[in-house]
Amino acid sequence: VISWLSLPTDPPVQPWPGQDPAEAPLVLAAELSVTEGIAALLASERTWAVVGSRTQPLGMITPRELLGATPGARLGELVSLGTPLTLADLAQPEQLLAKTGSRDYVLVVGEQGECLGVWERQRWQRLQQGIHLWQSQTIDMLMNPRVVTVSPELPVAQVRDLLAQGGDTWVMIAQPQTPRFPLGWVDWGGLFQPGATVQEVMQAPRLLPRTTTLYQAYPYRQEWVLVTDEAGLVVGCLTPQDWERYGHPLTLQQVLADLRATVNQQAEQVQHLTTSLRRNQERFSALLRYCGDVILVINSQGIITYCSPSVQTVLGYDLDGLLGQLFGTRIHPEERAASEAILTSAQAQTGLVHLEFRYQRQNGTWCDLEAVGNPQYQDPNLRGMVLNLRDVGERKQTLQLLTQKHAELRGVFRALRDQYFRLDAQGRILDCLDTCSENQVGQTIADLLPPAARLSFEQGFAHIQQGAEFTQFRYRHGNQTWAARLVPLPQEQAILVLQDVTPQHQLEAALRGIVQIQTWLLAASAPQEVYDRIVQTLGEMVGASRVYIFENHAGSQGQVLASQKAEWCAPGVTPELDNPLLQNWDYVGMGFGRWLELLRRGEAVYGAVAEFPPQERDFLLAQDIFSILVVPFKAGEEFYGFMGFDACDRVRQWQETEVNLLASVGTAVAQALHHWHMDQAVQDSEEKYRQLLEASSDAIWVSDAQTGRVLEVSPQAEILAGQSRQQLLGRCQWELHPQAEQATMRQDFYHWVQMGGTGERGVAAQVHQGDGQTVPVEITARLFTWQGRSLLRSAVRDVRQRLQREVTQQVLLEAMPLGIAILHRRRLRLVNPALCQMLGYGRTELESLSPRMLLNLVHRDDRPKLHQAYRRWLQGGTASLPQELRVWHRDGMLLYVECYGQWLTVQGGMAVHLTIKDVTENRRMAQALNQSLEQFRLTFDRSPAAMSVTDVEGRFLRVNPALCELLQYETETLLAQDCGNFIHPDDEELYDSINAQLLRDEMPQVTIELRLCPQPGRTLYVLLSKVVIARNRDEEPVLFLSQLVNVTDRVLAQQSLRRSEARLKLAAQTAGMLVWEWDMA
Repeated sequence: VISWLSLPTDPPVQPWPGQDPAEAPLVLAAELSVTEGIAALLASERTWAVVGSRTQPLGMITPRELLGATPGARLGELVSLGTPLTLADLAQPEQLLAKTGSRDYVLVVGEQGECLGVWERQRWQRLQQGIHLWQSQTIDMLMNPRVVTVSPELPVAQVRDLLAQGGDTWVMIAQPQTPRFPLGWVDWGGLFQPGATVQEVMQAPRLLPRTTTLYQAYPYRQEWVLVTDEAGLVVGCLTPQDWERYGHPLTLQQVLADLRATVNQQAEQVQHLTTSLRRNQERFSALLRYCGDVILVINSQGIITYCSPSVQTVLGYDLDGLLGQLFGTRIHPEERAASEAILTSAQAQTGLVHLEFRYQRQNGTWCDLEAVGNPQYQDPNLRGMVLNLRDVGERKQTLQLLTQKHAELRGVFRALRDQYFRLDAQGRILDCLDTCSENQVGQTIADLLPPAARLSFEQGFAHIQQGAEFTQFRYRHGNQTWAARLVPLPQEQAILVLQDVTPQHQLEAALRGIVQIQTWLLAASAPQEVYDRIVQTLGEMVGASRVYIFENHAGSQGQVLASQKAEWCAPGVTPELDNPLLQNWDYVGMGFGRWLELLRRGEAVYGAVAEFPPQERDFLLAQDIFSILVVPFKAGEEFYGFMGFDACDRVRQWQETEVNLLASVGTAVAQALHHWHMDQAVQDSEEKYRQLLEASSDAIWVSDAQTGRVLEVSPQAEILAGQSRQQLLGRCQWELHPQAEQATMRQDFYHWVQMGGTGERGVAAQVHQGDGQTVPVEITARLFTWQGRSLLRSAVRDVRQRLQREVTQQVLLEAMPLGIAILHRRRLRLVNPALCQMLGYGRTELESLSPRMLLNLVHRDDRPKLHQAYRRWLQGGTASLPQELRVWHRDGMLLYVECYGQWLTVQGGMAVHLTIKDVTENRRMAQALNQSLEQFRLTFDRSPAAMSVTDVEGRFLRVNPALCELLQYETETLLAQDCGNFIHPDDEELYDSINAQLLRDEMPQVTIELRLCPQPGRTLYVLLSKVVIARNRDEEPVLFLSQLVNVTDRVLAQQSLRRSEARLKLAAQTAGMLVWEWDMA
């Protein structure tokens, strides 16, 4: 195939057969650059171009070659003519592939070397496919089955009107007795001879069998041809218009050249078609037999005239069981009328009919069917509706489940605050999963993002389309920070998740500011040096109007005063640093005693000023403060001052996160102040240090780090050693210990000097007193520098009282009724007798158990709980909630115990102090109590008598169904009422008196007859029995159980009887009769 190339400046070239002259080629000059060539190809949307000119082509080039070339190169440098094709080469298709090789585009030149066009491999392959199609297809594919037939005696005018009505241009002439045997044909042009019949103007027919191939019929493409079957009967026609609809890829000469080979293949094709027909028939029969769908034919009366073999598999019926039966009788009654109406109305339609209904199987169950009906009432072979039935029960269940899961998933998405978008390959929103407005569906997501995020989105979207598992980025929009995450989905789709991370971003910025402040505090010699930087950083970080720092100091009368030391104000906010009221500011005197109490406890003061007490509110509003946050400077038990944050532009709601972060800054400043005060204390005079020594409760001596000689001692040291200060000064420190320990203590002294002290752990030793006695002590040493001299300060504590307490504690431990032990390195230590008796083991046995054997004492199901509790105890540092476990007694009995753990430090590291309580009997009692409560509940709810539980105020706490039925109220209505609301007004005094007697505990139970008025105009007579069922710790009644028996019928009957007796006595007295009453007992 040649794509003809012609430039507007070149002379026109006559295209040769089979070519499209409208397709103009693109010729690029050799002097053009690569960039200019790419622009020309993009503008013309071509896939190739000729370099040079039409008369002297240098070669051809494609966009792929241009993209890989150097941008500054010229097109003439990139191409070569190579081996072009000629017209002779194109005339030999068999050898064409060998000459083109692997090239997809090859230049075609003429005899003078001029460019005639370009051979394209893809178009040439399509041409070869067309040739093969024409060699294998018959004229059936072009044949028109509609043939208009008229009698030869009809006038031409009548035939002309007939053609005009049907829109036809020709007719076939045949006798009415043999309409499919043609006598001739006539077209529209031959119907204008006046007074003639069609027999006089008709032409002889051209007959071709329907097995004629397209190649064989091509010579008659300009004629009107009748197509016949094997018996010679006309089955259709072939006109020039039919050929125009299909076209032809080759010239007539090419068709004739291949005709001989086509004829030789006819015999093989006939045999192949026969075999294929037989196989198709067998395949169709098998498809009907094993197909999952059921095919039925129903006539106009609704009777089944045909059913496919698959009816036995789908519905369980035999073929004879449905044939001749009414189709609608087995449709579900709820859907039968609608389905029959649709099938009846479809008889007058030509399109497909779709409906769903439930159909009864052979075993009586119902099957969900989807039916597609095709009305074929005019087809003589069918004469009815063709129904294709498919079992869609499983599909409906699956669809229902998917719908439910989809609804659940949408519910999860709605519960989240993130935004989800499902995107297509072009970035358009397909679904927003109910996390945004529906009008955004169909828009491009890039149009909804701010400009700062569009480039990041496009880059991330390109990455996931190239195979990345996910991509994520952040962007800012106004005051918000958003995190975006793109995840690919099947079918070139993606999920975009947008999450508002503004709080997280603000928290990160706040943490960076806090770290910077702590760095300033560590580097400063005094905290006051960095106050100005701290308040400015915090003010800009939290967006406050004013930030300030106050330090505490004592007043002349011992009151706590505060003075402002630093301040930062936002633009437009009035500073208050020079306000005299804020210097020597008295908390209590100014009416801020509440602040002093809260700040001393380490709690922050914050909120809207309008909600503060009046005196605080007036003082703060005078400074234009609408909201305030004050955090204390508190380190340990010391309260050094506070830092405040004012909001002067609005009422601000301080978040808990902000309060905690700023409180941590206050703690850091307080620690810096604490260390600064400590350093100031260290720099005090020697007299102050001496006063500290004298005030110490421990014996303290200060020794030279090099010689070990004592330079200073405290009064307690004189008392402990039993010697005067003069006797102790100048002696080596280890000489204060007994003779047997002096060598060891001398080694320990220099070891302490080398290590900087003893650390937190005290060293046990003995001190030799002047009277020759020894005292057990614990020594804690610390190395420090005083006036350029290294000294060792030793604090010596008399531990005689502590040892006595330890002995007392050991005695108490042995007598403790609870199990006590120390769990160290997963082994028991210091087991008391109560634990031994509880488990049935001796103390030595328990302390010698390995960790695995110790774990085996715990029930298998409770071992994970023990592991979790052990880790919690070691991490908690404080007493934890009791952990209930099941353990095995030595006799095989299962015990229920409550185990309490307390973290502590021992010489070997961390350990857990265990307190174990046997709660086996308590658990049995609890189970019995639960059973009793359950029995009470069942008796209460199922009792036929009306019952209720009330408190001391008479409010219903619980009612049973019988009471609801008696009073004709719902349970919720009764629980909201007082039982006194239903008492008859005449009986209220009696009811109050018996309640008072029950509350005073004058009687345990009372039974009276009362009248109730549950509704207006309705009176009930009931027998009320009320008893106390619960008491408080003071044995006062708190809960009452009431039982009501309806005696209305009995009371009314008695009243009626009394009225009858009265009337009878009155009648007897009037008649002078005697009336006796007989006691028949």
